[in-house]
Parts: sequence; C-alpha cells; structure tokens
Amino acid sequence: MSDVLISLSSFGAAEVRRHGQAWFARLAGEAGADGVEVRGELLVDGDRELAAIAASAGPLQRVYSSPDGLWSNDGIDLDALDRALAAATRLGAPRVKMSIGTGPGDGFGALRGRLASTSVELVIENDQTPSAGTLPALQRFFASAAGHGLPLGMTFDMGNWHWQGECPLQAATSLAPHVR
Repeated sequence: MSDVLISLSSFGAAEVRRHGQAWFARLAGEAGADGVEVRGELLVDGDRELAAIAASAGPLQRVYSSPDGLWSNDGIDLDALDRALAAATRLGAPRVKMSIGTGPGDGFGALRGRLASTSVELVIENDQTPSAGTLPALQRFFASAAGHGLPLGMTFDMGNWHWQGECPLQAATSLAPHVR
C-alpha cells in the first residue's frame, strides 16, 4: 500500500493562511494521512511556522514544496535552491520539490555540487507553464540532467497537465521511470 500525503494547499489558501499549516498538518494526521506537503507560498511566518509544523507533525512524513523554479532567465537559481533546501531542513523534510522554472541551461554542475552537500532529495514537479509543465520540456530536462550525472526524480501533478493541454496518461507513460 502506498503512503498518503496531503498537500496542505488542498484545504484552500485562505483557510490555510487563517489557521496556519501546522493546524492543518495536525488535522491531516488525525485523519490518518501518512504525511503532508508543506507549501512555501502559503507560509505566513516562514521560519517560525516551519518550526511549528515540524514540532506538531509528529511522525508524519514531510515534503517541502518550493514556489520557486530551479532556473530563471539568468540561469540556474542557486539562491532559490538554497532557500528551498534550508526550509526543508528546518521542517525536517527529507524531500523538497521544485519546478524547473524557465528551463535548464547551464548549471547542472553547480546543481550536482549543491545536492552532493545535502541529505535532502530534490524532486522536480510539472507545473502549469510551457517551460516546465509540458511533456517535451520535462523529457528534455530529465535527459539533460541524466547526461550530467543527475538522475533526478519527479512528483507527478495530474491536474497540472491540463493547463497546457497535455494528456496526463501520455505524460505518465513517458515519465513513469522518474516518478518518486
């Protein structure tokens, strides 16, 4: 049986901001979830809220979802990666997810170096943009990452494929080897 992790954004942004993600993490645990995905864009009081979630989540698995992409128009965004890794560490989350952003260019060596210095696993999520939410974009990314010695995994957001008119089943068939 697979673990059930609940994205804390599923409770609605307004309610999550009103009660805080720690409150919803406890609720998810009481409902029988195995873990929670903490959403960076819904943090009201960054470090303090991450500490509260870590303290209240008990045995729940945790994943930190960064609102930032790995690449910007200027290249790899190591500051965004560092912020995401630091947040995941404060949360006690062994996994952080990010989109590829505007798409990969140079920077795989720097990415490999950063990931070698942390125990936090980076997974890539398909988002709702043409540069990071289409099958061709993600196929190119994973091929390029593998070519640079980075066998990265991904999270697979079923709903996001529809934003770009992509077929989720076709994407699942193609990207299944990367899904973690």
